[in-house]
Amino acid sequence: MGDGEIELLPLEPEHLEFLRRLRNDPAMAAQVFSPSIPISTRQQELWYERQLADRSAFIFIASVKGLGPVGYGQVKHIDRVNRSVELGCHIAPEHQDKGYGAALMAKLVEFAGTTLNMHRLCLEVFARNEKAIHVYEKCGFLREGVLRDKVLKDGRFEDVVVMSITK
Repeated sequence: MGDGEIELLPLEPEHLEFLRRLRNDPAMAAQVFSPSIPISTRQQELWYERQLADRSAFIFIASVKGLGPVGYGQVKHIDRVNRSVELGCHIAPEHQDKGYGAALMAKLVEFAGTTLNMHRLCLEVFARNEKAIHVYEKCGFLREGVLRDKVLKDGRFEDVVVMSITK
């Protein structure tokens, strides 16, 4: 791995505090569909145990040589019959706007398309998150539509954009 290049690392216990810090960051919490409530160390450990048992998902830490973890990526809802999967990623606020988001998504697309042999890769993103939508479009994703008022986030309903890419 060269300097500045994203590497996908399997999720390990030593990454849990990094993930917990990210999920508890107000800027990051605003971009995920789950409630914006602080996550305790114990809750993070229980979440990790559930992830180990889930055979329909992979979670990776995005690491950069010389920096360490800069974000994480998910490949989830793996449907081997229809060769479809959902992707997701987040870059820590202090590492955003450096190209890591596009690099991470490219690695996830490669993993899902090549290693898992998936045909359809999709994702969902808040409609207000124009920066992320731009990154996904740069990676070849196309907008499929808008799910109106899909997520109740911090007391208000939010639209979600569905995007996909196919082989």
